[in-house]
Amino acid sequence: MLRRFENEKAQMVAGEYVLVFFVVVAMLSGMTMYFRRAVQAKIRDAHSSIITTVRNRVGNIYGGNDVFVQYEPYYRNSVTDTTTLFADTTAVLPSLPLSSGIFRKDYNQTTFSNSVSFTVPAINAD
Repeated sequence: MLRRFENEKAQMVAGEYVLVFFVVVAMLSGMTMYFRRAVQAKIRDAHSSIITTVRNRVGNIYGGNDVFVQYEPYYRNSVTDTTTLFADTTAVLPSLPLSSGIFRKDYNQTTFSNSVSFTVPAINAD
């Protein structure tokens, strides 16, 4: 049975190349997460090093050591006041002498919204 495939070397080589290609693509896609984590770790390490250097040089010049390590957008306190006003007016307008008139109803809705938000350090977040 193996002698049957000895003459078809070119077809077998193409199949092997396709198989190797898909194996390499599968390995690279599987390792993407590890590459991303490695890059994020390097960025975080550089960020921490810079923050530590700034904290050491600033000291207590500004009344405390208020250099925060990281900004997190979910550490935000916000207050929103919303007021909605509704007004309906109805009227029967005069028309030709043979009809009863034209009914008209107007809707008026006004919404006022006042929102205040501020970012707090992680230690004071809700």
